[in-house]
Amino acid sequence: MQRKDIRKRNSIRHAEYYNMVEIQDELYRQGIMKKKFHNLMPIIASPQNIRMAYRNLKSNKGSNTPGVDGKTFSDYAGLEDAELIGKVQEKLLNC
Repeated sequence: MQRKDIRKRNSIRHAEYYNMVEIQDELYRQGIMKKKFHNLMPIIASPQNIRMAYRNLKSNKGSNTPGVDGKTFSDYAGLEDAELIGKVQEKLLNC
């Protein structure tokens, strides 16, 4: 199996684990129908989406590259789940 296929399968499995499949399927369905999206921030900032994104991104090669704040994923690895979610939500909602 090719690496791309494995990543896609893992991403789908993570979406199932974090109960995001129905939301993603509905967004996909609406996108096919050319619907314009509004007010997506509640989905983006939801705890389950943040958990899924963190899990998917932490294993990427780029996760060891510091961001604009100089931090990498390893700087956040020791945080409790609620603290990590709170920090991400704060950044997202204060843009």
